[in-house]
Amino acid sequence: MEPPSSPPVEIEAKFSIANAQLLHELAAPGLSMSGYRFGATIIKPVTDIYLDTPDYRLLRTGYQLRTRRSGEQWLATLKARGVGSDIGIYHRLEIEEPLATDDAPTTVGDLPTAIVEALAGIVTSAQSLASICVIAQTRRVRDVMAGAPGRRRNTAQRLAILSLDEMVVRQCESDPPLARLYEVEVELAPDVDAAELQVLADRLIGAYALIPSQESKLERALSVISRHPADAPENWQGLQLSMHMGEACRIIWHEQFMKMLLSEAGVRYGADPEAVHDARVAIRRARAAARIYQGYFQPKAVRRHFKRLRKTARLLGAVRDLDVAIAKLERY
Repeated sequence: MEPPSSPPVEIEAKFSIANAQLLHELAAPGLSMSGYRFGATIIKPVTDIYLDTPDYRLLRTGYQLRTRRSGEQWLATLKARGVGSDIGIYHRLEIEEPLATDDAPTTVGDLPTAIVEALAGIVTSAQSLASICVIAQTRRVRDVMAGAPGRRRNTAQRLAILSLDEMVVRQCESDPPLARLYEVEVELAPDVDAAELQVLADRLIGAYALIPSQESKLERALSVISRHPADAPENWQGLQLSMHMGEACRIIWHEQFMKMLLSEAGVRYGADPEAVHDARVAIRRARAAARIYQGYFQPKAVRRHFKRLRKTARLLGAVRDLDVAIAKLERY
């Protein structure tokens, strides 16, 4: 009897950057860094459509589901929401399988079997799926190799794959761009020790002042969408002077709701107490906005939401108190 195979795991370092200039520097043919060699840069345009249930069931339980179009190929990918280290290294489940058709999945049952099985117990195969955001990427990809050939081979060992990503965020595929984001990813090559990635990440941080990213691309995109007013120009985030006060409040609520949503998996299943802290901060800000703007809404329309925010705040407050007590006990 064969032992059960271990689930596929993605190991990568992620860095967010402010503009495209650094992407071009890292894509330059003459790029050099002591101890490493870089292969030729290949440009790969891809379109990622992220899917979830109407109640965000996957995101709330720590999963991200996307379909990716690269050329004529469509892939479905399920990722567990990983938590990055201090230098932006993620270890997380990743299942990637080709889609049977070019049509976007509309139910969980339309996904590849491996993904359906991984989601068993969370959603049924009949559960509907819908797009929650679209990220069109221009990826500049190159191999990262050891600076000297291996002892038993004539070519240098490939350590990782460097991806330099320029992203355009949209609500739906046919919608206008909402924002442009930039990210550097370094994915560990198969059969390479994870310690090699940590050394490489340290070197990149030192050489290019990269900032480790604690958010996935989906999380960054959803944050953009939550702060983007309707009909606002590209890269506009937050409030506008011409807004009605009620609409300004909705933008604030939408942003804080998204932060609560992105914290929920960590609150329910994670060991990091910061998820509870982040959720409490989002609730406090949402309630503060309610007190400031409540005169611009019908009381009946928002009363039940205020009640639920208060209840959730009390529950999370009790959990936070326990986290603080445990931390003090561990220090003692």
